Amino acid sequence: MGRSRMFDDENPTGDNSSPRKTIVGGRPPESQTDLPPIPSGIQRLLRYAAQDDGFRSSFLAQRAEAAAAAGLAATAGHNWPIFLNFTGGRGLSGFMGTWLVLFPWGFPWMLGFLAAGWLLGDSAPWALASLATMPLLARAIGGPEIVAPAAVAMLLLTLIKRLEANRRPLPSPGPERRQVLLYRLFLDRDIASHRDWIRREPG
Repeated sequence: MGRSRMFDDENPTGDNSSPRKTIVGGRPPESQTDLPPIPSGIQRLLRYAAQDDGFRSSFLAQRAEAAAAAGLAATAGHNWPIFLNFTGGRGLSGFMGTWLVLFPWGFPWMLGFLAAGWLLGDSAPWALASLATMPLLARAIGGPEIVAPAAVAMLLLTLIKRLEANRRPLPSPGPERRQVLLYRLFLDRDIASHRDWIRREPG
């Protein structure tokens, strides 16, 4: 093929025929409608970046913000998946993948906190600590400025998910409810004992 379909808006010949004989046998000729569409927004974006130096510079300058937004959106989709009735996980793996792109040192930092929590028998508070201290790490070693707002956004997503707890019922208003909400915020469960929580009977 002479040039990429990404930069081929129109096919003046209209001939998209495939060979009738391939290594796996015969196949009918393809038509233009058989081919998957190229997203026009991405196509235009790449064209502008290729042809306009100013746009390309601006595009590259904001790539960290775009990567952070993409990572946070993907993690939010993991926490509240549409196809599972908005019942999802806590998003820690999504956060770690985002750090690999934004701030690679954030990955082992967060992994170390989670490993310490696992060894101590309760990783939930350590996950919060890893996110809360991430801006300090970035400042100490000269990390990018995007780390602080990204870490704050991750903390907010984590706390909202813990409080929402996949719509698990809360006790009646009063001291018990306040206690449960505090447990959810810091321990990601409704009672103090981690062992009793993971061994509870579903109901």
